[in-house]
Amino acid sequence: MVPIRTVVSVSLALLLSVGVVVRAVGELDQDNVVAAWLLDEREGDVVSDATGHGAAGKLVGNTKNVEGKFGRAIELGGAGAVILIPDFAQTFPSEEVTIVAWVNMLERRMQELFSMEPPTPGKVTVVFPQGDAIVWQFGTPPQGASIPFDDDWTGDWHHWAFTHSVASLGMRTYLDGTLINHVLFTSPYQQRAGDFHIGGRFEMSFEGVVDDIAVFDTLLSGKDIRTLMEQGLDGALGLRFVAPRDRLVTVWADLKARD
Repeated sequence: MVPIRTVVSVSLALLLSVGVVVRAVGELDQDNVVAAWLLDEREGDVVSDATGHGAAGKLVGNTKNVEGKFGRAIELGGAGAVILIPDFAQTFPSEEVTIVAWVNMLERRMQELFSMEPPTPGKVTVVFPQGDAIVWQFGTPPQGASIPFDDDWTGDWHHWAFTHSVASLGMRTYLDGTLINHVLFTSPYQQRAGDFHIGGRFEMSFEGVVDDIAVFDTLLSGKDIRTLMEQGLDGALGLRFVAPRDRLVTVWADLKARD
């Protein structure tokens, strides 16, 4: 097992030693959710955004609808299978962000959980694992956090949360509601043209099951992250899976036009 407590204590000691003024974190509120994918679709190729903000996605490649942590989920089969969120690179949060997701990674190999496409300039990337570590990169130019990988993280459900704050708090990584890494690297993300891939770039696509994914434009506390883990996006925020037929037809037409 990775010595999680050691990783955290060293990072927090560094934070205190440089005299960083810690700012208050954001609140768990629907107004702070940029996009949320409950992934409760039972058919079709469109994944709806439960916030109503229009960040619907398209299932690409070998994907399946399966049982998840909260309702249904999407299994990504690798080999180019992704959930493609078109143009999301233009509206992705710039300075403060929290990304949460339930993840069941099938096996240990280098693969991306999230990525922008094209990947640069301005990165938002999580690699599971890169060498012997999980790598969480954010910003323009990108800064990164590296977390030693544990084989116990494969073959079962785990809740992951990745945060970034330019203001003061750097980059944090949470596993199953526990802070496992905190580094002081910060770099704002420059919004640009591009798509957001849940499941990574086609050549490094993820193999496993994902559920209850959301992007917030604020820095959530550990307590709020644990609430999301325990109650889900529906229970914690009242977000509901709604897929009106007219909205899906419009989204499908927009996505087909990009093919």
